[in-house]
Amino acid sequence: MVVFREADLPQILEADKSRRTSLTEYFAANRDAAERTARGEVLQFDCRELLYQEFPTRMTWNNHTHRWTIRKSRFSTIGRMYYVSPTAGERFFLRVLLTAVRGATSFDDLRTVDGIQHPDFKSACVALGLLDSDEEWDRTLGEAAVWQTGSQLRWLFVCILLNCHPADPLKLWTDHRQHLSDDCAHLLRTKYGIENPSDEQVQSLALILIRELLEKNNSDLDAYHLPLPQ
Repeated sequence: MVVFREADLPQILEADKSRRTSLTEYFAANRDAAERTARGEVLQFDCRELLYQEFPTRMTWNNHTHRWTIRKSRFSTIGRMYYVSPTAGERFFLRVLLTAVRGATSFDDLRTVDGIQHPDFKSACVALGLLDSDEEWDRTLGEAAVWQTGSQLRWLFVCILLNCHPADPLKLWTDHRQHLSDDCAHLLRTKYGIENPSDEQVQSLALILIRELLEKNNSDLDAYHLPLPQ
């Protein structure tokens, strides 16, 4: 949260740096590198080699000037992008592109593949083959598991099944079933009176809850080759 005094707002909105974010300045840094290379200059370091989340390893963000500059120290920082759910639509696909495309100079450039500018970020992801495997959905569930509850993860899993058409839903379930059912042992103890539920019972309840979410959307477990609750 950022709080501004009301009297400061016109000045803040007119300020050039208020329009600059770490993402827009990532584009600007790449444009500058491209222009300097075109002029024949020898660069100390070509930032276009880095993905957006890799920028902090060689560049530093100045909160005062709102610009990226080359790090002078030998110490680097690990970059972490904000988590975005697949339900966020274009924001999610923008994030996917930023994790795969190097040297983008603008939003338009980011969604340009082989000289063709696509109408949206999702189309660019498809053209690059970024949605052909389940790697992105696997990463999405893994990132979400850090801070989302079991019920939230199950809803995210169902959203991925319904809207993202994963190639192997069963493998996604198998790889993430521990997190997808992390609240089910507690539910079995408190709601169903099972003091020491087995792993099979815990996972079975998670599948039942996933099935209920799917049925509310006119689908079922069979449609995704998921195991039936025991």
